[in-house]
Amino acid sequence: MEGLQGQAQIPAAPNCPTHQQQEATHVKDVLRKTRTAAEHVYELKKKLFKRRRVLSRDRRRKRQVVGAVIDAGLTTRHHLKKRASSARANITLSGKKRRKLLQQIRLAQKEKAAMEVENPSKSSRTSEPQPKRQKKMKVPQDVDMEDLGDES
Repeated sequence: MEGLQGQAQIPAAPNCPTHQQQEATHVKDVLRKTRTAAEHVYELKKKLFKRRRVLSRDRRRKRQVVGAVIDAGLTTRHHLKKRASSARANITLSGKKRRKLLQQIRLAQKEKAAMEVENPSKSSRTSEPQPKRQKKMKVPQDVDMEDLGDES
């Protein structure tokens, strides 16, 4: 009898209630674990979408601009876009570019002011109702038909 201790135990009789209960729970577990192909694909898609969402969030976080923007009012979006490759860099304009941009802004403001001065003078002339010109109607003239006569 001492030699039988290490060997496998003899299974309970199939008509035993505990054996039937264990077998029923085993069948339920197997059914719960088995998935249809559609469920399996759905789980994979869900994981892929989550992975893509997490990766894009990390990318956005990594690409955030940390550096200071000096002369924010003058810096163009093209300049900001160009410097986006180095998120930590301070974005500054050289003195030459800064002067050119300031000059462009000044000229644009002058042109705008000149346009505003011209507009009221034109509108004052057009504000008066102008007399409508009536087209002269051509009266059809009567044409006298000449008799060619009976010369034949």
